[in-house]
Amino acid sequence: MKACMIALFCLPFVVQAQDYTREGGQDDNSFAEGAVSEMLVLPYHPHYHISEVDRMMCPPTMDVSTLRKKVRSAITREITQAFSDSLEVIDLSLQIYDEAIDIQEYMYNAIDFEYVELKEEEEKKKRFDIGLPKRKDEKVYGAKNHTKNGQLDRREIMHDRYMMASVANTAAVEYMQDRYGFEHLLVITQLEITRDLDDPQSDGYVCSLHLTLLDAEGVAKDGYKEIMKLSAEQLQYNSFKKEVIPALSQKVLIKFWPNIQTQTPSSADNTDY
Repeated sequence: MKACMIALFCLPFVVQAQDYTREGGQDDNSFAEGAVSEMLVLPYHPHYHISEVDRMMCPPTMDVSTLRKKVRSAITREITQAFSDSLEVIDLSLQIYDEAIDIQEYMYNAIDFEYVELKEEEEKKKRFDIGLPKRKDEKVYGAKNHTKNGQLDRREIMHDRYMMASVANTAAVEYMQDRYGFEHLLVITQLEITRDLDDPQSDGYVCSLHLTLLDAEGVAKDGYKEIMKLSAEQLQYNSFKKEVIPALSQKVLIKFWPNIQTQTPSSADNTDY
C-alpha cells in the first residue's frame, strides 16, 4: 500500500519529465527540421565598409575596428527588426544553428558583387519632367580602365551606381532553402560614408547603404542604395546608431515592401498538397 502511494505521488513528476524531454527534443530539431523563414538578411562583408570618417565617428573609448563591427551589427539588427514586424526574419549574422560551416562566409563565396547603374525612379522622373530642354549631364561618377591593343583604355562612368549582389553558386540557394525555407534574401552589400562632394562648402556628409533583394531562387528582384545627407553631429556614434540607422532601416522597408507583397498566388486546386 505504501509503495502504491509513493508511485502515485511520483507519477505527475515522471509525466512532466517525459513531456519536458519530448519538448526539449523537438526544440533541438525545430530549426534543423524544415524551419521556415520568410526573409533572410545577410550583412555586408566587412571589406565593403567604405568610410572617410571613422576617426570622427569613434568615441574616445572605442577603436576603429570595434566601431566598424558595432555599426555593421547595428545596421543588420535594425533592418531585421524593421521587417520582422510583418515577416518571419532571420539575421544570418546570428548563429542560431549548430552549423559546421560559417554561413556568412559560405554565402559571400556563393555571391558575386558588382557595381551597376542606379536607375532613376519613374515617379521622380515624372515629377521633374516639365518639358523643358535639358543640358547634358557632365557629372562623372568614376572610370573603368582596361588594356586594349596594348594601350590603356579609360572610360568615364556617366551614371550613378550601386553595388548589386547576384548568386553565382545556385547550390548555395538550395542549401539555404533546406536549412531555412526562405522566400526572400535581402543582401546588404555596402556601407559608404563620405564627405558631400556635391556641396563641399556645406561641411556635410553622405551615407549610402547599398542593398539587393533576391527571391527564393536567388534571382534579383530589386536593388538600389539608400542615401542620407548628414551633419557632423549626426556622425557621432550615439546619434548615428540611435537616429540615422533606424531612419535608414525604415526607408529600406518602404522601398522593398511592394516587391515583397507581390507573390505568385498558390494554386486553388490544392495540387501542391
